Amino acid sequence: MLTRPQKLDRDSFIRTLRDAKPGAWITYYQGLLAVDRTSFRYDREERKRINEVARAAYSEYELGHVLLVKRRIASGSLDSPGMFEYIAVKLTGR
Repeated sequence: MLTRPQKLDRDSFIRTLRDAKPGAWITYYQGLLAVDRTSFRYDREERKRINEVARAAYSEYELGHVLLVKRRIASGSLDSPGMFEYIAVKLTGR
């Protein structure tokens, strides 16, 4: 099952993860996370939201609750690496 909330923030990511069954896929971001976390294309609040959800996903990975994967959803070019979907796969019954 793939869960794709609109503009997931930290709290909704944690809530969605808590309610999901093991094996559920939770898309926590779409874009290019490494660039978007610091990009000035977004205002300060949006960058804060992106960073908070990314940190929450990584924290859950470190605790062994999820596996983090990314999937290309749009091809890129020399100037643009494309777009990716960042997914947390729930591993535990937590």
